[in-house]
Amino acid sequence: MALTLEVYADAKTVCEAAANYICHVAQQAVQEKGYFTLALAGGRTPNLLYQRLAEAPYSIEMPWQQSFIFWGDERYVLPTQPDSNYGTAWDQLFSKINIPADNIFPMPTTLANSEEAAILYEQTILCVFTTLRTTELDLALLGMGNDGHTASLFPGSKAVSEHERWVVSTQNPNGQQRLTLTVPILNKTKQILFLVTGEEKKSMLHTILTDHQQGKMRYPAAMVSGRQKTVWMVDTAATNK
Repeated sequence: MALTLEVYADAKTVCEAAANYICHVAQQAVQEKGYFTLALAGGRTPNLLYQRLAEAPYSIEMPWQQSFIFWGDERYVLPTQPDSNYGTAWDQLFSKINIPADNIFPMPTTLANSEEAAILYEQTILCVFTTLRTTELDLALLGMGNDGHTASLFPGSKAVSEHERWVVSTQNPNGQQRLTLTVPILNKTKQILFLVTGEEKKSMLHTILTDHQQGKMRYPAAMVSGRQKTVWMVDTAATNK
């Protein structure tokens, strides 16, 4: 499957390129079939991207009314908590644009049982897909950790070896409870967009991009690829370029 590496000067220019890319993919999807489905990521760099998407021209040119928003992973905290991926995206993006509330599907984190929450979110995705008459996401936005994790798929975790379910409950290495999309649904997605910035990511990025087959055996970020296209947008600090 096609893998494209794009290198930019810094995180700001990475986010500008990502915003432009997302807008283009969304416009094309809406033109072709009337809607656009997107899974968002958490983390520092995506937050900069969300701030940019909330501004012109993307706040106007993105087909927000026809966009359906999901999340790739979530910390199992209340939406009002500062480390909630949904809460952050709401504060920095969705509260500032004209998008129907019914088009936004945060992962449920208020249930007492995170396993039940994972099942509920998978059912939500399936319900939306049935309504839209689709079986896949158009685009998933992902990051990569220093350890090679992506979404909340951590190396060696049970979630990484899931072959059927689309959403599972998991934990990060520190034991924090999370929900995450799995490799099966991510690899059904039409396009994957990785955003990677910072010098601390250089070693892992080099490993994954130069020995992708070996990386697929060890690192979740290397296990995920879009059905049609995978794009890595990185800054110069994260590469040797």
